[in-house]
Formats: sequence, C-alpha cells, structure tokens
Amino acid sequence: MGNCEGCLGQTWKTGIPFSEKGKKEVLKHIFDSWSDIPEEISKVNIMMIGNMSSGKSSFTNTLRTALKKDCRHIDTTAVVYGQHHESVTSQLHKVNLYNGPDGKILQVFDCRGFPRQCGQQSAFVKDLEKAVMGYIKDNYQFMEKTEIDANSPYFRENPTISDRMHCVLFVIKATDFLQETANYEVMNALRTFLEKHRIPLRIVLTAVDRLNLCKSHPQLKYIYWSKVVKEKVETAGYTFCLRNAYILPIANYVNETEPTITTDVLALEALDNILQQAVFFIKDNVL
Repeated sequence: MGNCEGCLGQTWKTGIPFSEKGKKEVLKHIFDSWSDIPEEISKVNIMMIGNMSSGKSSFTNTLRTALKKDCRHIDTTAVVYGQHHESVTSQLHKVNLYNGPDGKILQVFDCRGFPRQCGQQSAFVKDLEKAVMGYIKDNYQFMEKTEIDANSPYFRENPTISDRMHCVLFVIKATDFLQETANYEVMNALRTFLEKHRIPLRIVLTAVDRLNLCKSHPQLKYIYWSKVVKEKVETAGYTFCLRNAYILPIANYVNETEPTITTDVLALEALDNILQQAVFFIKDNVL
C-alpha cells in the first residue's frame, strides 16, 4: 500500500478502529470522561470559530449524528447553506450535543464566520473574545463595526465558569487551507488571547474526504495512511504553533443521507480529544 501514489508506508497516527466496536470504545471513553466533571458545573461549552462555510454547522450535525445510538438518518439541527451564502450563521447559536444523566449539558456554540474584512482589533473579534469569556449570551447578533453594549440584554455582567467557553475550535476547510490566508493573522491573535487565559484550542480540519487521499485507496478509512492529510495536519500545526495532536481531521455529513461508521468514528475521536481538554480546563478552574 505504501508504494502507491499519495500513500505512506505506514500509518502516521494510531486511531480508533473504524468499526462498530471502535465506535463503542470511543463512546465509552467520552462518557467516562463525563463523570470527571465537577458537580458544581452544569454546562460544558465548546465554541467554533472560522470562515464562512468552513463546516462549523455541518460539524455540529455530524457530532449529533455520531452520538446517537442506532442512528439511521443525518441530524440536521444546525441549518447548513450553500458555500456562496453570504452569512450562514449570524448569531451566537447554541446547540445541545449531549444531555447527561446527571443533568449536565454538553453545548456547542456556532457563530458568524469572519467578515470579509476583519482586523485583529475589530468589533467582531472583540465580541468573540467576550463570548469566549462568557460575557455574551446565546442568540446575540454579531455586528461588524459595533461591539456589544453593556446595557444589551445579551450582555452577561458576571459570568461564571459554567458560562465561559471550555474549549475553542478553529474550524478550517482542508481543501481551502492556505488558499485564503486573510484571516489567519486574526486567528493567531485569538490563539494568543486563548493562551493568555489558558483556554484549550483545537483545529478542526473539515472536508478531508474531499482531498486526494490515496490513488489506490481513496476510501476515508485510509485517512491515516494519506500523505496529503498528514501534510495538511503538519501545516496547520505550524501555522498556529500547535502540536499535531491538537489538529483534528474530520469529514462532515454534507450530501450524505445515511451515517457511515468511518465518519462517525472520526467525529467522535475529535470530540473525545476536545472534551478531555475541556474537562481539564474546568477542573483547573474549579478545584
């Protein structure tokens, strides 16, 4: 297999087996991690940031689909539009991913993609920082030139640890990576902000199934044999000064009508990584 074009001689990452057994294994690890969340925390919050049409809403639907038992249909809770739609998500939009038996909720927050011209000191970026720190409530409408006002009904004066974001995701479409670099400086500025507040960051590389994975073995299950995916992961790590373990390649459900085990396992692997870091952050700030 390593002799064909685009394939390496060995896997560059050891992942969960793409099988029903593998899916059950990663789900168990996710649910076991859930029990480590301190009792006083009622919500685990994940926030997605990225360009328009980068796959944020599709990732939400993919995660909700993968988390369901015996799911036969793709979840479409988060509305997804075509790639030329000017504003897919304009508000800070909250979706529940998982309601735990203990009453705790795993929430993912989607927000408006970067405006076409977005500087590091723009009102939009300042609002993103406030949202990360818990000062902005869900359904807030992001504006390009005006920051949220302290008198706004969507402004939270005294956010608690349950209001803050516990892990932030930069969602980037792998097929477009390094082709549109306008917002990378802004994202790196946000990375510095997250580092300052010790908030975990992960890069989610979407649409890896649209890459030329391997000439002889183009199936998604050979993703960890693919030279091009490995290069994308390494480039993302270099661009954002992150370890390769923090770069999560996934494939979203976009045009599919039925779930597949490979897509489910990839999404759950990413969620397991994200949740682990979110729980570590919560425990560091509570205990």
